[in-house]
Amino acid sequence: MKHTFLLIFTLLSFGLINAQDKALNNDPGLPPAAIMIDIAYGMQNPYGDMKTNFNYNYNIGARINYLTPRNWIIAVSGEYLFSDNIKTDVLKPLRESNGNIIETTGRMGLTQLGERGFMVGGQAGRLIQLGKKTRMHNLEIKFGGAYLQHWIRIRLLGRPVELPQLFEDYKKGYDRMTSGIALNQYVGYRFMSRSKLVNLFIGLDFTEGFTYNRRFYNFDTREADTKLHKDILLGFHAGFSIPFFIYSENTRNDELEFY
Repeated sequence: MKHTFLLIFTLLSFGLINAQDKALNNDPGLPPAAIMIDIAYGMQNPYGDMKTNFNYNYNIGARINYLTPRNWIIAVSGEYLFSDNIKTDVLKPLRESNGNIIETTGRMGLTQLGERGFMVGGQAGRLIQLGKKTRMHNLEIKFGGAYLQHWIRIRLLGRPVELPQLFEDYKKGYDRMTSGIALNQYVGYRFMSRSKLVNLFIGLDFTEGFTYNRRFYNFDTREADTKLHKDILLGFHAGFSIPFFIYSENTRNDELEFY
């Protein structure tokens, strides 16, 4: 079902792209190229193997896009993933009945668990103008690849040396650090104002990661983990963009003609 949806989505996208190319070819003037810096905030839900340990996560990121006069887009991006709401208590074997871990001093050591991660990659796609001669309202479609890494953040609220069970390398046996390559798809709406002061976007993103546990062995389960993980993130992000237009002899100099 997922592959059928992606095939239909791709065919419709190319149909819209071909229709827009014909419209641009019949237009004697082209809009200028642009470099667009996007700042985005979003929320994602995990599926596949990633769902075992995590609930939803938030992300904040930036993207640098190069938009050609014919509305093709090439982009590089980076995102930071974070949440303090996770499913798996990897420190459960170390805890007492009250939920705390005993320090070497005999006191109860406090800990906090959360999700952390990042994703860096590149995308290519198309800006499809929803008006014949305007870039104000646009459908944006992108496909790309990335490097995805995530782990369970273990925060020690006391002195780390007083919890030797989690000191330095011992903590790595519990954090589930996982990384690998990923594919992603995005479809959204982009508004580019005539004044250049209000430039907004919102859209849906779908990421499929093919990752491995980089620790290879989990101390809490006492099991090796060397299998390929399929980590899926589905969510949305929204934000604002700062555009820098690049004019040339082949593009219109009068902004009123294309806005």
